[in-house]
Amino acid sequence: MNMEWINPNHLTLFRIVAAPLFLSLFPIEAIWARFLCLVIVILAVVSDYLDGKLARRFKRVSLFGKFFDPLTDFLFFVTVFLAFWRAEIIPLWMVSLVLLRELAMHTGVRPYFAIKGIDPGARWSGKTKTVFQCTFTIIVCLHHLLPPGYRFSWFPVVANILFGVVVFLSWSSIFEYILSIRRTPS
Repeated sequence: MNMEWINPNHLTLFRIVAAPLFLSLFPIEAIWARFLCLVIVILAVVSDYLDGKLARRFKRVSLFGKFFDPLTDFLFFVTVFLAFWRAEIIPLWMVSLVLLRELAMHTGVRPYFAIKGIDPGARWSGKTKTVFQCTFTIIVCLHHLLPPGYRFSWFPVVANILFGVVVFLSWSSIFEYILSIRRTPS
């Protein structure tokens, strides 16, 4: 299938629109709303995968995409995690740790590399974090497709453990970037 007609930046912008839509739909207990939340997450994950892949393949890598792709991922997932917190699936302190990591990354680490004129690229630890947070988000959305009386009573414990792994991977990835800063010539 020829996907050259797709503008990768439009895929990036989709996640900005998807975040408030998810936030408004997730509290609704209707099956249609929960299903739409799952669809939104899957489309966001696919758009995140495709935007960079298509930009590189069709030589459409842009400064806009380099800046906004990670920023929209941050906005989308923090919004989703806040919805999960409001639904009492994960604790606020864990969401806060992810938010702090993302703020440090987008206001400290990335700008530092930009000032130095260095493209740090994607790291294995960052990709692992992304895959795990996407998987976690899809699992939570799948579980919430069940009617409230049929949801597993043990799921909040499992969700907290899985999100704990997301928090750990988030901080591990930023430390990898920080260590690479120490190896960067001044």
